Amino acid sequence: WFTVREDISHHSFQETFFSDNNRFLDVFSSTPPPGLIQQTTKIFDQLLPTPSASQALGQVGGSSNAQFNNMIKAVGLELNRPPCYEFYCQPEGSPSIVYNDFDACFNDGSQVVYYSGINTGLLNPNVISGSDEGQGCVFPWTFDQQNALLGRGRSGYFNAVILIRTCIALICKTRLLALTFRGCWKNKVHLFGVFTMLLMVFGITYIPGLNYGFGAAPIKAIHWLPALPWMLMVIVFGETRKLLMRMGVRNPDFKAGAWMRKYAYW
Repeated sequence: WFTVREDISHHSFQETFFSDNNRFLDVFSSTPPPGLIQQTTKIFDQLLPTPSASQALGQVGGSSNAQFNNMIKAVGLELNRPPCYEFYCQPEGSPSIVYNDFDACFNDGSQVVYYSGINTGLLNPNVISGSDEGQGCVFPWTFDQQNALLGRGRSGYFNAVILIRTCIALICKTRLLALTFRGCWKNKVHLFGVFTMLLMVFGITYIPGLNYGFGAAPIKAIHWLPALPWMLMVIVFGETRKLLMRMGVRNPDFKAGAWMRKYAYW
């Protein structure tokens, strides 16, 4: 995945995926666009920017992975924006190496673009901040970033499921009586079960090592909020169901209550 940002410190406003079935199809053909070589792989594990200074014009951070370098140049040419991190190349016909020069590196020439900043962490100082054509920069999602995001997604989904199941457990405490009539704090065994379940969720989410073992990752407080509408829906549905059944008990002519008691009592 690649995203386009106004600059390195701003959020992304565009994204693209490097694949052979979208806008980058020509790069994978036997006759790639001028300045590029044929892309023969799209598998992430084979496109890692492994640094090898001895084979990358002798500069620090450059990668010897020709397919990775070709991908970076193809994405820059297609999006007409430079990388957010430092890059360098030796322009065709020039004896000198240039750094962070988009026009000199990203053109139809045969020069290889080395994305050194992804290994060194150095930024491209020549990025023009903005979202118009030619402004902003291309930001790649590294494996660690993708894995961290996936872990947060797992945590958010798992936590939402547990929170909703907690509401279901509260609703199931009574078959007819309202939750407010029975109370939530009298059944100590039930409370112990709810407490240990929530403790387990917090542990899997926030304890280092434990969350890694479960493929989870720490999340922000706002990431707990998507479960709230579903929690409220469970409580409202459960209490409404029991209310209708109580009305059917008091008034046998109330058909909705009788129907609810017959089909939804258990």
